[in-house]
Amino acid sequence: MKKHVLPLIMISLLILAWIIAFPMLPEQIPIHWGLNGEANGFASKINAMFSTLGVMVILYLAMALLPKVDLRKTNYKFFSKSYHILINAILGVLFVINILVLASAIDFDVPMGSIGSMIIGIIFMILGNYLPHVRSNFFIGIRTPWTLSSEEVWKQTHRALRKSSFLEALY
Repeated sequence: MKKHVLPLIMISLLILAWIIAFPMLPEQIPIHWGLNGEANGFASKINAMFSTLGVMVILYLAMALLPKVDLRKTNYKFFSKSYHILINAILGVLFVINILVLASAIDFDVPMGSIGSMIIGIIFMILGNYLPHVRSNFFIGIRTPWTLSSEEVWKQTHRALRKSSFLEALY
């Protein structure tokens, strides 16, 4: 149960933030920004709340259930720490994005162009550091017939991912 505390706290705080901010939000709020930081996607405040908060809740529920339905569920015990770090990191990024959406909608000056790049960099750093620890499974990692057929190939593929030139640029 301890592994669920942080995600549930983040989701609860986010629900509270949406409840507090909801009366102050305009009818249409930005939910997507281009590379230049200009808003280019809008939604009604109720749709924005259900889509951004809903994605976080559905993702958390899916990630909590994956180890129970995976055919290789016995492997999860070998990488449970990395698995929960990945879950918390992804949910943390979604939490930050939700807060930024709310702040932007309430007319705070949020530099979404530069923050978006930072968020993507953080995601790749976390994935690059923790995917090599993930054991063979059907839901997380590079899942090809080749990697799923051999534990050694799985390990080498995920270690090569960390050493790839694309991810080296982030280190």
